[in-house]
Amino acid sequence: MNNREEFLKRILATFKTEAEEGIIKIASNLAEMEKQPPAPRIMELVEASFRETHSLKGASRSVNNFEIESVCQALEGVFSVVKNKGLKLTPDIISTLHSAVETLEELLVIPAMEIGPVLSQKVTDITLTLNNIEQAYNTESGHSMALPANPAARTEKKSASTQTIRISAPDLVEMIFMVEELLSVKLSASQYTAEVYAIISKLETWRNEISAAHTLARNVRRKLENKQKESPLLKEEKDIKRLTDFIEETTSFWKKTRTDLINLRKFSMNENHGNALKIDTLMEQIKAIISVPFSTLLDVFPRTTRELAKDTGKMVDLQIIGDDTEIDRRILEEIRTPLMHLLRNCIDHGIEKPQLRKENHKPEKGKITFTVMRHEDNRVEITVADDGGGIDLVKMKAAYFKNNGIPADETAHIDDQTLYDYIFRSGISTSEVITDLSGRGLGLAIVNEKVDQLGGTITVTSKPGLGTEFIIRLPLSLETFRCVRVGVGDQQFVIPTFRIERVLRPAREDVKTVENKAVITYEKERIPLVFLSDILQIPNNENSSATLLVLVLGQKEGKMGFVVDDMLDEEEVLVKRFNKHITKVRNISGATVLGSGRVVPILNVSDLLKSALNHVNPVIRSENPMKEKIHILVVEDSITSRMLLKNILETAGYEVTTAVDGMDGFTRLKKGSFKVVVSDVDMPRMDGFELTMKIRSDNELGRIPVILVTALARQEDRERGIEVGADAYIVKSNFDQSNLLEVVERLC
Repeated sequence: MNNREEFLKRILATFKTEAEEGIIKIASNLAEMEKQPPAPRIMELVEASFRETHSLKGASRSVNNFEIESVCQALEGVFSVVKNKGLKLTPDIISTLHSAVETLEELLVIPAMEIGPVLSQKVTDITLTLNNIEQAYNTESGHSMALPANPAARTEKKSASTQTIRISAPDLVEMIFMVEELLSVKLSASQYTAEVYAIISKLETWRNEISAAHTLARNVRRKLENKQKESPLLKEEKDIKRLTDFIEETTSFWKKTRTDLINLRKFSMNENHGNALKIDTLMEQIKAIISVPFSTLLDVFPRTTRELAKDTGKMVDLQIIGDDTEIDRRILEEIRTPLMHLLRNCIDHGIEKPQLRKENHKPEKGKITFTVMRHEDNRVEITVADDGGGIDLVKMKAAYFKNNGIPADETAHIDDQTLYDYIFRSGISTSEVITDLSGRGLGLAIVNEKVDQLGGTITVTSKPGLGTEFIIRLPLSLETFRCVRVGVGDQQFVIPTFRIERVLRPAREDVKTVENKAVITYEKERIPLVFLSDILQIPNNENSSATLLVLVLGQKEGKMGFVVDDMLDEEEVLVKRFNKHITKVRNISGATVLGSGRVVPILNVSDLLKSALNHVNPVIRSENPMKEKIHILVVEDSITSRMLLKNILETAGYEVTTAVDGMDGFTRLKKGSFKVVVSDVDMPRMDGFELTMKIRSDNELGRIPVILVTALARQEDRERGIEVGADAYIVKSNFDQSNLLEVVERLC
């Protein structure tokens, strides 16, 4: 078991222990409430149950147990209206709360991946019932109400289909890998057939020589046989006769071997054709199994849009087109976060407030459109467009000039598309405040990185005042793709065909030198030229040819020419990804096995461009091997969340001290030396808002950056976080550990 698996096992065990304790406390409080104690005592019990539910909700989110989280969310809502709006706890309501606690107990026993349809329906029913209680009370004028009908009593449970079976995700992945291995068998069989044909071709080149030798041997043999009739043969003549006999036998053997090889090739071709059809059919069936429509991903986006629009005070209409397009579920799972980032970006940065849209003669309600379209080249195109204000080029220019050290008077030399593409750089943001939605300059950088890892591309266009459009192009499947095989020195590599923009054969004299860098002219522009062997640090073959073989590769980083020694073939290959023990190899994204059995690396074009950029424009960086370790204070009342945050930060190289609430955290701050504080908000004794205010009012601690990581997602909570002096506000429901680490790095 590796360190990550061991940590996950440990944190799940910690969560289970914490959850069991919390559920017992809530159940005990409900039992006491049923006895109708005095009103002050009831409110104490409600407050305690509310806090336990809130902590359990945050802890379950930390371990991705969404069923427990959803029940806790609904349960928390009921406790909230009891606490804040005076809802009277009738026996029916308390009974429903008990049912919710019993559901939590059942969910805690069963692993999240093994929840069956019956329990899943129970979660849906109890959540809906609790939400109905909360919503119905909010629409009533009195302090008591009748319990809404339980949907479970109105609807009949549907039995599971007997025509379907359940299979665990690991088993499905293993089955997919085994089927994909058959593609190697198919490619190998084709290779062997080609090798048989090559042997036949070589034999055919001897046909004339063998025929001539056979004719000559036959003539010599006839003469010797005639002479032997008259007189005995001499020793030398006997040797010649034996040689002619050998040539006769060899010719006969050659003809038989040739016939056997031709028959073998015919048989092999027929077998390959039949097996290829079977393998292709099996692969199509597997693709059908692992392919799911985009609707399985995009169905949650309307609700997210409503919530984000409400939080930001905007009106947004989301339109989804082509969500029935199917794609490899593995790609769909990976693209979930990037698409959510784009949705947030459109709402936060794109769509304007209703009043501003009205002043600009636009409908008060903004529009975001997701369009999914499949292309004939086995690729899918996802377009995310909004009709907002567009990208602010003035702010983008300011950021571009500042980060690249360009004088402001050189604005005419920067085209708009360069600025649009610049938003994919990490740390680039036009927002002045860091919140869970914006300000860190991370979202689009994460989108770009993830799309690139999936073998896709992303482009952006924008029109001031009219909106912005992102276009993502992805493969439909991860297992195979078309590639070009190139030779560099004594080694071979493959490059995805769709990443090669053009293949050139420039003359050596066409290579120019600008500022001591080699460049060539491509489409009326000068692009850098590098030898792929230099980037990969392998010896190249000495080539005295008058021309060079250049592959033009490019994306948002810019186009660049790579010199290779040879371009061998274009073919379909089976991708072999790195296993979990090898997460990253520079310039290499994986490998493939050719039909001959040779393992050939697959080049990572994005890495190549970055490596080449550093090669062409070297940057001198100062290094400090004695870098001081940064000490961070984590303030969190949930054991599970506290353990998770501590592990994330320590894994990234930070030194972490933990505190159980705001009071404990402030005490530790006074005694220790910390560079950053990462704190929850809703905690006993002293919450995160109070802790932040106390830090800001202290002469010694006032400059320490504070990051609030909380489940409180309302706009007023975010605004209060900024008002009390927090440097960043991250909502746990949108929590991404890479975002936290980026924020910490920026604030240290």
